Amino acid sequence: KKIIISDKSWKMVEAPAWDFNSERIWSPSAGFQEIFDQSKLPINWQTANFKDDLWEKAEVIGPFYQKPWERLVLRPIPYLLEKNIPMAFLQTGDFIADPKANFKNPAEFVNSGQKIANRNFKGDFKNFNFQNNVSFQNNQFLSLKLEKQIVGGVKICFQKGGQGIVNIGYAENLNKAGFPDTGRMIFQGDRIISPDDNFCWQPFNPRSFKYLLLTFQDFSNPISLSSIEAVRTEYPTKLAKPPDFGDSLLNKIYEVGIDTLKVDMQETFMDSP
Repeated sequence: KKIIISDKSWKMVEAPAWDFNSERIWSPSAGFQEIFDQSKLPINWQTANFKDDLWEKAEVIGPFYQKPWERLVLRPIPYLLEKNIPMAFLQTGDFIADPKANFKNPAEFVNSGQKIANRNFKGDFKNFNFQNNVSFQNNQFLSLKLEKQIVGGVKICFQKGGQGIVNIGYAENLNKAGFPDTGRMIFQGDRIISPDDNFCWQPFNPRSFKYLLLTFQDFSNPISLSSIEAVRTEYPTKLAKPPDFGDSLLNKIYEVGIDTLKVDMQETFMDSP
């Protein structure tokens, strides 16, 4: 049995790697965004020998019944389950971008100029497990897809990082040109800046998506990805035996309804008291 004590002996610092003040990087977009700059993360801060002399001491507010937490009630809601899901390859290619485009906004970057399919692209996209490391250079893009929309997140692992920007966009459908639709209001996005070698990233906030879009900007040297997986979250449910309506279409509608219920359960429990 391990006991972790949280008291005034703890040290803390506001995480410098997360940017909370930038304007929307995807426009239009919805929900929280994460801009993570790994070059600003304190080196080896997770190790026991890290020097935290410049970190502040944690302030003890009081016992658990301190205001405004005067009444804590245990909710009879189980923990979310997580399941990693392989993503299927959709597209990759290069940009010949419009020089007038505002590349601070990845949506404009994606929709500007001409997208060219890279026929010489090398990599193993079977279940997108990256059995061979897949490399990307500046002004390239990658899109992936799932069989159906999920709520959860994504796990992106770099085999070789570098100085540059990886923009991540989550979309629910494709536009008329067949690309993940970055023009909808229900669109979420994140940004990773200067990822290190052998580094994996996941967002803190839940995302709702079926399509994933990555753009690579400002890299002077190619970077390599080792894996990309979607992470589906849902509450554990015990369903009765599915009814057989004697009609394949009605049975499919029932299955879609169950999936929709699982997705909407998260929104209700997270956003409502």
